[in-house]
Amino acid sequence: MVTVRRASAVLALAAVALAGAPPARAQVALQYEGTARGGDGAFAYRETHYLERAGDGSGERLVLYRCADGRAFARKLVRYGAGSLAPDFALEDARTGYREGVRTRDDAREVYVRAGEAARERRKVLPRVAGLVADAGFDDFVARHWDALAAGRAVRVPFLVPAELDSFAFKVRRTRTLQLDGQAAVVLRLSLGAWYGLFLPHIDATYTVADRTLRSYEGLSNIRDLKLENVVVRIEFAPASRKPLDPGAREQARTGALVRSCD
Repeated sequence: MVTVRRASAVLALAAVALAGAPPARAQVALQYEGTARGGDGAFAYRETHYLERAGDGSGERLVLYRCADGRAFARKLVRYGAGSLAPDFALEDARTGYREGVRTRDDAREVYVRAGEAARERRKVLPRVAGLVADAGFDDFVARHWDALAAGRAVRVPFLVPAELDSFAFKVRRTRTLQLDGQAAVVLRLSLGAWYGLFLPHIDATYTVADRTLRSYEGLSNIRDLKLENVVVRIEFAPASRKPLDPGAREQARTGALVRSCD
């Protein structure tokens, strides 16, 4: 049976995935920021995305998770293949030693997780599920199904959960439309596809319709607290933060040391 803990893990992963869905086969080279706050409005962390995609869909996304003073405590690297909804990725949090991801070894792919510095890494051959989506591959999933989602139709998605070394059936649907700074926008909800999903947590993401830009996210985060519990946040992605990719800043983000505490 799917437990609340497992549902939370799936939704937490989706926080990574819902990072902005550019039109399919668009060439992209940009960077932008989102500010995450807890339920009480207090600052939780800031995430900086460095995204570069070619017309065939290949490329990479680098994400730094920052303390209030700008120092980075976690990093995620996603490597997209042409047309892949389940890219290789690696997430590391230096505060706890938590790691998870998907990697390719000798032409074989596996999902792995390490729940803290003292924990043993668990790994498993990547599940063979038709249409499997992993991490930021959800961007491409949303782009492929944009017309159906914007029209209000529910779309089911098998989503990989590294913490469980398995995938789960979820659905995505539009819950409402609204005006955001004078632009039409839609709220897409990710929830468990079974009937009991009505009683479990969900994730809401708001996209502007014209350019399919993610403006806000609300729900469980992929970032965990010091007790290794996923935190609940609201993330605002300010349009003013979007700018052309700075290769120097990306390289510094890729190689810079991560701090073990934000204090």
